[in-house]
Order: sequence, then C-alpha cells, then structure tokens
Amino acid sequence: MPFSLDKSRRIRRSSDYKRVYDEGVRVSGKGLIAVIRPSEGPLRVGITVSRKVGSACVRNLVKRRIREAVRRELDPVMSGWDVVLIARGQTKEKRPKVAKESKGAVGVKGPGGQKAAGCVKCAGPASYPSFSGIIKDIKRIAGRLSGI
Repeated sequence: MPFSLDKSRRIRRSSDYKRVYDEGVRVSGKGLIAVIRPSEGPLRVGITVSRKVGSACVRNLVKRRIREAVRRELDPVMSGWDVVLIARGQTKEKRPKVAKESKGAVGVKGPGGQKAAGCVKCAGPASYPSFSGIIKDIKRIAGRLSGI
C-alpha cells in the first residue's frame, strides 16, 4: 500500500470544498471537525488546517499526520463519500523541550545572513495535535460514515 493518498482520493478544487461545506453534515471530534457529504465514486478527503494551529511547519506536520491517519483508518473500499477534515487550533499538547546542544545548526545564520536549514520556530518548545488524538477522531468519523 502506498504511503500517500492518491490524487484521485483528494478533494482539490475550492468548488468541491464549497459543495461539501454547503451540503454536508458536521461531525465534531476533540481535535478535528469533519464535514461529510455523500457522493458518487471513491472516498475523497480534503484537509484544512488554519493558522490557529501554529506556524507553517506545524500546520504541515498536522496535515501529514491527518493524511497518514486517513490512509490507515478509512478503508479504501469505503466509497461514496466526500470528507473535509478541519484541524482545530485549541487541541494541542506540549512537546518536550530540546536542549540547546541537540539543536545543531538551527537558528545559526549562514552566509549572507540567511537562516540555516530547519525551522527556528519549531526547534524549541512548541505544541501540536497528537497523532493518537487524530487517530481517535478519524475512527469516530469512520463510525459515523458507516452509520449514515
């Protein structure tokens, strides 16, 4: 099984997102809100993460975790649904502090005054939604899909 969602299984157009928002049913979890709409064809998933969740690298981390949870938990044979998953900003857990010695080159200026590789905002203490919380919410959503 591939480690990503195929493009055919993603919602990619803003018009498709709008259709799901307008015609869909909302299901709330602790860390995710899902908008579910019946459709024709395979299960398609769209993911949105607002700036309330964190910086760009934190938002990308959350999207990767949600994609992996969807790939693991939502059965590929479960067809006929469009699902938009919205990550909530208030459900975060603290990441343990990283010692300055283990940061490496993060935060060090390179030639020309540019930042070195890595994200300075994420190198220190930060917060992000837990993968286990995302998995629980995805399972709850999957249960709701089978009950509709």
